[in-house]
Amino acid sequence: MRRYVQQASGFFLKAAGGLADESAPLATDASPGVAASARMYAEIEARLRNSGKMEGVALRYGFFYGPNTWYGEDGTVVDQVRRRAMPLIGQGQGVWSWIHIEDAALATVAALTAPAGIYNVVDDDPSPVSRWLPAFARWLGAAPHKR
Repeated sequence: MRRYVQQASGFFLKAAGGLADESAPLATDASPGVAASARMYAEIEARLRNSGKMEGVALRYGFFYGPNTWYGEDGTVVDQVRRRAMPLIGQGQGVWSWIHIEDAALATVAALTAPAGIYNVVDDDPSPVSRWLPAFARWLGAAPHKR
């Protein structure tokens, strides 16, 4: 049997009363933009699980940070935060799960021999936007974010 490792997304999980784990479904009933992306990933994961021809591993990565990422020192988001173009919306309660790019690479290698299934590839300390965005702006030496 052959193995297929598929990049998936940990951005669109439907957490019921807490943080999502691997059993959490994708939020296919969320707002239209989120639901469209969640449905796409749900379809990818369903095809992976239902293929009788190969073992499938789906890696639901969190937001990548580190060198050469959007959140790296020269990344696109860095520029947005410096220009104050990434506002804090409401109370900033949305929770983001992160993964350092080097840890994501190690997890991808581990997926080559892991049991078939779906894995959330995220850190163990998800952060609400109200915590990480101000800290990120301070790290960059950027002006405080807009609301």
